[in-house]
Formats: sequence, C-alpha cells, structure tokens
Amino acid sequence: MSAAEESRPRVAIVITRMNMGGPARLVTSLATGMTGVRAVILTGETGPREGSMAESAVGAGAMVVDVPRLRRELAPIADLRAFLWLLRYFRREHPDVVATHMAKAGALGRLASWLAGVPVRVHTFHGHVLEGYFGPGLSSVFQLAERLLSLFTTRFVAISPTIANQLAELGIGRRKTSVIRIGFDLA
Repeated sequence: MSAAEESRPRVAIVITRMNMGGPARLVTSLATGMTGVRAVILTGETGPREGSMAESAVGAGAMVVDVPRLRRELAPIADLRAFLWLLRYFRREHPDVVATHMAKAGALGRLASWLAGVPVRVHTFHGHVLEGYFGPGLSSVFQLAERLLSLFTTRFVAISPTIANQLAELGIGRRKTSVIRIGFDLA
C-alpha cells in the first residue's frame, strides 16, 4: 500500500446483517462511494430465510468482513463474542470513524469502538424499535440503553425528520442528530 493510500482516513461500517433492504444498500453505497476514504463493511449473519446483499457489495467494490456470532437475535454469549471480536478488530485496525447501522451493531459497535479509542462514532437510525414494538417494560429498557449509548456516540444520523423527532421526544440524540435522507441511484 502506498503512503498516500495509507494516509487516507479509515472507516469501519458495522451493520448487523446485509439482508435485502435499504440499510444494506446504504452501507454498500457508503463503502464504495466515499472518495479518499478506505472503508470496510463489518457484517453479521443473515438469517436463513433472508437474501444477503454481501456478494452484491463485494461486486460493487466494497471490502466485506464477517463478524463471527453477530446476529439479529438477542443471544448473550454470541453477543459477547461478537463484541470482543469487534473490540479486537478496532484495536488492531485503528479506524478513524466507526459508523454503525441497525440496533445490535449499533450497541456492540459503538461500545467496542469507544473502548478501543476510535475518535468518531456515528450511529444511523433507519427506523427504531424503541417504542410500540415491544411491551412498555422492554421498550423502557431499550430506551435507557440507547440513552446510555448516546454518551459514547459522537453523532447520530436519522434518515428522516420524523425519526429525528421521535428520537428527540425519547431523549435520544438531542443536539447530536443530523437528518440525512437516503438517496438511491434509480438509473
């Protein structure tokens, strides 16, 4: 790698899974479309009934790395293993920015990157399950967890003003949230 390539900022994009949909398309666009940046997508397991966009991302020129044990479902031992893998990866690779997408990757990725000393930690909300998805008790737990994670988050991105407003009403990301709408190349 040349000195010029080595000096480019490094971005680690962490996504829970590259299943078919908007978040996977967005991270592929980010990883392949940011000029002057070395980006890598760190992704977990796609479910057995879901189609994966990981090969499509690689075909578009993205570097994709599988994170062992990272999956959508809550699984404390697997989650701990995925967290420790991310922590080791961030300590070894020293990314300048960690950008997380989806809830599980957001929680594990932000905490691991903060502990590893990554200077910039950004989390994108494509939507959320902080209210109305679970019962009131579990929703309160997830809201508290997200408020605590905001202490380790440099910046939040919401893909719509509605999501940004919902987060603000829940006390998450105030004065740290930018709205960046997702755009797709329709050609």
